Amino acid sequence: MDVIATKNNKKAIDRNPQEPTTTLIKTYKRRKRRRVQHHCHPGASSLPNELVYEILLRLPVKTLSRSKSVCRAWRATISNPSFITTHLKQQQQSAVSRHEQKPSFLITPHTLDSMIDDEEPWPTTFSNIITFYRWQETEQDDAHLVRATNLHGEFRSVYGMSHYDGLVIFPTNTRLYVFNPATGKGDVLKLPDGQKSRFQTAGLGLDLGTNTYKIVRSFDRSIDFNQWAHDAAGMEVFTIGNRDSCWRTIAEDPPYPVTADPMYFKGSLYWHICKELLQEGSPPPPQGFLRFDLQDETFGLVLHDVVSPSDETRLDLVELGGELCLAQYLGTEMVIWKSSPSPSDDISHQWDRLYTIGNLPDEGVEFQTVLRLR
Repeated sequence: MDVIATKNNKKAIDRNPQEPTTTLIKTYKRRKRRRVQHHCHPGASSLPNELVYEILLRLPVKTLSRSKSVCRAWRATISNPSFITTHLKQQQQSAVSRHEQKPSFLITPHTLDSMIDDEEPWPTTFSNIITFYRWQETEQDDAHLVRATNLHGEFRSVYGMSHYDGLVIFPTNTRLYVFNPATGKGDVLKLPDGQKSRFQTAGLGLDLGTNTYKIVRSFDRSIDFNQWAHDAAGMEVFTIGNRDSCWRTIAEDPPYPVTADPMYFKGSLYWHICKELLQEGSPPPPQGFLRFDLQDETFGLVLHDVVSPSDETRLDLVELGGELCLAQYLGTEMVIWKSSPSPSDDISHQWDRLYTIGNLPDEGVEFQTVLRLR
């Protein structure tokens, strides 16, 4: 389509005022935009799809991220959840087979911008600068900065972080952030209005039925921090990767209040039951952990008889060698118990002593098992 513009000829007006104004008409042809077709490189397109798939599986994460721009077909393959899961397993197996899997830690410091005296129950002056450091066993034992992000006052409090398959969730009092430190990408999940609790936990895991990652967050509908008791707790789920995803409140409330960050194991999240938050006069909870199945989105229990109900010895569920284990902390030693589920039901477990780790410092230091050994 032609575009027509008009412009007065001022020179003609100055030369003869009696004559009518002369109008110049200029026409312009609109350039047609060429659509760029993102076809694969001729060399790449000549390769069989099966061979391309196998090559992509063996690329490191950073190279794989850049390969998305080669063509649409490659981008679709690399972004497929099934490929992501297979690539992760391939990288782990390759590292183990080459004996290149050196111990490493991802460190995220939590710092306060200022201190408020006698602030309860949790500080509200956390720094909004999120940093990720990586430490790996090398000749130079220095952690190096991986990512740094300034969120400029988006939150005031930070809660316990969780991670799985390279994804890290960062819960705050207003939002929940999802980071992939390896690629530098992330997402922001705004918390539903009215459910921005100051006492919450969040966990991340894989739904084995749909092969999707889910975030499960606990919140308190009503809580009295002065009396340290609550009326009702709720759970909500967010599925990562779905365009229409939103927070979904689980219809069934958890049977017991939970505390501490959940632990993921083979399709389920496991929480400590918080006895201190039970209503006065409530029957004591069973001795065990609360289990949430990510596929069915239902609650269950994992019971133990390692210690007596009155014993305040700290216990943590951990994964060791692909097995569900229990870590018991006894001052200067740690005892690891291995679980054997009952053949009659999945609630009762038999716990067998596996290891005893001694010679630990008895100086009030808290220990926590953070490595999964395969």
